[in-house]
Amino acid sequence: MTFADYPGHLVALGLTLAAAAVVLVAFRAGPLQTPQRNRYRRLLAALHYAAILLMLVILWNPSAWQEEETFGKNTVLAVFDTSESMSVADDGRQSRLDRSLSRFVECFDKPGGDGPQYRVYGFDDRAYHCGSADLLRRWGSRSNLHEAVSLTADCVARDAQSPTQDEPTGVVILTDGRADDRDSRRYLPALREDLPILIVGVGARSPRPDLAVETLLSPAAAWVDTTYDVGVVVSAAGVPNAPVTLELLCDNDVVEKRQIDRETFKADGAGPAQATLRFTVPAQGLGVHVLTARVQPGRGEINLGNNARTTSVEVMQERPMRVLLYSQRADFNIGKIRQALSRDKHIRLDLGFDVIKNKPLSDRATRATGYVTLADLDASRSEYDVIIKGACGVGFERSDSYDFFAKRGGAMILLPGETVQTLATDSQERGLSTLPVLFSRQEQGAFPTTAVLSPARVWPPQRDAIKLSFEAEIAHVFDPSVFAESQYRVSPYYGIAATKPAATTLAMVGDTPIVSVHRVGRGRVCLLNISKLFTLYREDRQGGALSELMCGLVAYLGRTPAQGANVELFAERVAEDPRRVQFNAYIMDKSFLPAPGANVLLTAGEQVVSMEPTGRGYYRATLDWGSGQSVVAKAQAELNGSFLGERTLATTLPAVRDEMSCVDLDEPFLRSLAERMKARYIHIDDLSEKAAEIFESRRQVGTIEKVTSIWPRWPLLVVLCLLLSTGWFIRRAIGLV
Repeated sequence: MTFADYPGHLVALGLTLAAAAVVLVAFRAGPLQTPQRNRYRRLLAALHYAAILLMLVILWNPSAWQEEETFGKNTVLAVFDTSESMSVADDGRQSRLDRSLSRFVECFDKPGGDGPQYRVYGFDDRAYHCGSADLLRRWGSRSNLHEAVSLTADCVARDAQSPTQDEPTGVVILTDGRADDRDSRRYLPALREDLPILIVGVGARSPRPDLAVETLLSPAAAWVDTTYDVGVVVSAAGVPNAPVTLELLCDNDVVEKRQIDRETFKADGAGPAQATLRFTVPAQGLGVHVLTARVQPGRGEINLGNNARTTSVEVMQERPMRVLLYSQRADFNIGKIRQALSRDKHIRLDLGFDVIKNKPLSDRATRATGYVTLADLDASRSEYDVIIKGACGVGFERSDSYDFFAKRGGAMILLPGETVQTLATDSQERGLSTLPVLFSRQEQGAFPTTAVLSPARVWPPQRDAIKLSFEAEIAHVFDPSVFAESQYRVSPYYGIAATKPAATTLAMVGDTPIVSVHRVGRGRVCLLNISKLFTLYREDRQGGALSELMCGLVAYLGRTPAQGANVELFAERVAEDPRRVQFNAYIMDKSFLPAPGANVLLTAGEQVVSMEPTGRGYYRATLDWGSGQSVVAKAQAELNGSFLGERTLATTLPAVRDEMSCVDLDEPFLRSLAERMKARYIHIDDLSEKAAEIFESRRQVGTIEKVTSIWPRWPLLVVLCLLLSTGWFIRRAIGLV
């Protein structure tokens, strides 16, 4: 205790002595000297002196140091899932997010309540702080629950390094569990076991009926005035009893309607039952057309976000392929192949002969027919898409012949050689390496080192039916019905042991490959191992099997057009965001070397952007593409004012499993996540006010030290009153009052 208004020892001593002197003088008065009153004189003096001392003490303000604890409200993180699946109204009236907000107010953040204060966050693709539940951004494209878990870990780790009064003391997460990644082992574990975390599952516990268009598959591009196929896969969670109507729209106009019966849905494993339908759509009008597959919602269906899927198809004018047919010998094979290719309006055929030996006759024939030798075509060789070499050696003595397919990316079809050993005994090692087959070996001598290449000619020829390989069927290279006719029976020209490991066999006769293809550099080389090709020609059937064989091979191999030989273009979905598509281009100069510093323009749909360089000859651009599966894009490149070329890419991307593909509450995942985070899981239907009791409402944030006067107390007042009253009664008793 201390005296706040203490006047000092000298003054205090003077006051006490003066009071004592006054009291002594006062109580030595004559009326107190009588024998009856004398015995009370000292008691009265002591009582009055005590009262005076008590009044002096009160005037000096006796005080004491006191410590008071200060308390503040705890902070709890309230994290709401605001992705698109939270827009579903399970009860048909209130969305999941709105229900979460109302239950949150009822059980946690009551107006005027004594509970903790809640800091509101939302998360979809990214977690964000909004300050108030009214400012939540609704219906994000995806639910990234990693962001919500990382937000908790970041706040705890940050406050552990620099503790503040706003350090979170609890977390409540309200979500339906429809996250992109539902493997709880990939989520961060709890950083503090003493931090209470509550995960609230939002949504109906029982699965609801749901019809969804899982896949809408169509070609990215189609030729005008033709037809193309469209495939649609419809899934049903809870197969409806009534038929389901599926509509296919083109540019918002209904093309066709189909009824899907209950029997059409086929269940495969634990997933929903699926029905697959195919449509044939005419390609009319140049340009980009939007296809939409839409299924009518069933009774009681709450998720309408997956009832439609959209893609696009670009209808283009056909580009004829430039093909060169070259031979050093005129025979029936060359003639019939020329007739078969000339029938195809998609092929622009040039014929090259190197046969005539008489110079005057050769000059006259050249001027009359336009036939030229292969050497004369070297300057314009890169303008062709496919070169067909007839009865001649492989002949890659000139580097530009090899560069045609190895660097330029062209395709070459090799017909059987002029003699049995023409291809197999080619003196050029580069020529042998380009063949897609391995000829059989016959050992000459006792040691394998004396072995030489010697393809055995099948003679007499064993004619048999043509069998298409599995690779040819899935790639739709040929029409199987054409080769199924019994009159098309051929024999192989070479007795080939096997194709090379990286080669592809498209057709066989017995066990012998007759059409083999493999890659050489950027291009492809094909060997037609068929004897007497001309026997496959049928004039009465538009060329017959020979036309199907040659035209199919040209279309299959000629994938690198002349104008796009210097440009490669690829497209893929971005792993982090499947709704974005990344385009990568590889640009080469006229010598087919990487071209740094080129200007590359990308046209995809209605978007035109410049591609940024990422490496020597590599360029990249990323565009928002949505859930569409078809992509038609064109890359154009120029370098130092010289146009290098352009490449058109038409491809189909895998379907996007977006947020609304399935919206059922995933309770097993949320329970496993709660176990991983050492949290508590509760369904929103079981939520009550007791759930908020796991969060402490307040905590001590500090102490306040202050000097407080201690005299205004009831005991002190009672003592003073007793002293004065006792003195008064004694004085009255002895007759002084």
